Amino acid sequence: PSKIFEYIACGKPIISFYTNGLKEQRFDRYPLAIQISQDDTSLEQASQFVEDFCRQFGKKQMNKEEIDLYFPQNLPEKFQYIL
Repeated sequence: PSKIFEYIACGKPIISFYTNGLKEQRFDRYPLAIQISQDDTSLEQASQFVEDFCRQFGKKQMNKEEIDLYFPQNLPEKFQYIL
């Protein structure tokens, strides 16, 4: 799971493939992510999804403040109480 937060912290678009219905829930909240099922999606469909996603979001990037709005529970201030 920590790798997922590293990807999100970069603020760049993320393309994720999953199998067996095991979608990454955190990507559902991240607006610059697409998740494609390898079980239910043909190669042609997946290719079209990726192409459309790249056209729409390929050059976009979120800054730290925007990311913090989507993931407030992961702010460093929240972790200081755990330590």
